[in-house]
Amino acid sequence: EEIDFDSVKFHFQRNDFQEWVEYTVGDDVLAKEISQINKQLFDEDLREKLVMTVKVRIARLKLLHGELIPSNKL
Repeated sequence: EEIDFDSVKFHFQRNDFQEWVEYTVGDDVLAKEISQINKQLFDEDLREKLVMTVKVRIARLKLLHGELIPSNKL
C-alpha cells in the first residue's frame, strides 16, 4: 500500500510480483490472480487492485483453515 507507484508499475509489468509469489512464496493461485490483473491500470487503481487481490487470497486461505476474519481486515 505504501510502495512508490512507479516501482509498483515497473515490477508489475515485468511480472516480478507474479514470479516472486509463485516461486518464493509458493502460491501459484495468487500468482495467477495477479497475472490476470489488467496491465493497463494506472496509478492508484493498479495498487488498489493488487492490494485487494492479496487481501482476498489471504481471507480465502484463512477461511480454508477455519480462522475467523474480522470485517475490518478486508
